[in-house]
Amino acid sequence: MIARESSEEVRARFRMLFLNELRPCVFREDVPEVNVGDKRIGPFKAGTTENLPNWAIEILMAHALVDLDPKKAYDSLTEIQERYDAQRRNPHILKELPSAFYSGLSRRLQLIQRDKTSLDPEIRDAIKHRQRFVEMLSQMRLTSIIQVARSGADQDKRRRMSHEERWLCDELEILLSSWREIVTE
Repeated sequence: MIARESSEEVRARFRMLFLNELRPCVFREDVPEVNVGDKRIGPFKAGTTENLPNWAIEILMAHALVDLDPKKAYDSLTEIQERYDAQRRNPHILKELPSAFYSGLSRRLQLIQRDKTSLDPEIRDAIKHRQRFVEMLSQMRLTSIIQVARSGADQDKRRRMSHEERWLCDELEILLSSWREIVTE
């Protein structure tokens, strides 16, 4: 069995999907027209909610011009814990995750760790908590992903998966199909 893509290629593809995904952000103050990368955006009034790509939101957040809409800030520790608790209450029902859930979390952790304040013990603890809950959540969801790959049928469950989970499910489905051919011939 030859891997179709390296893990780095897969990770890079999902990172690009995340960076280009639109999410709502709320402007903290009036912002005139600005250049973000090679794109001109604005003007914006304080309190305005706009859908922008994550790469633009990161730049604007670095200048304290916007905040993520709390309903779409799935990388907050509270949000991760709530998703984990919901999945734990019903482990056999795959709860919906945003498509870019894992990529977004990975990117958020990268940015936090790059920040000088990551030397702060409180921030290090928050990073460890995020990582722990993400690990537990992904392990809990793995059983359902394997079941979907084994059956190859449940499109509704696939829609509730993140990009990374769908990729894993597809790869497992191919592997299981090959395995079935080998053992039944």
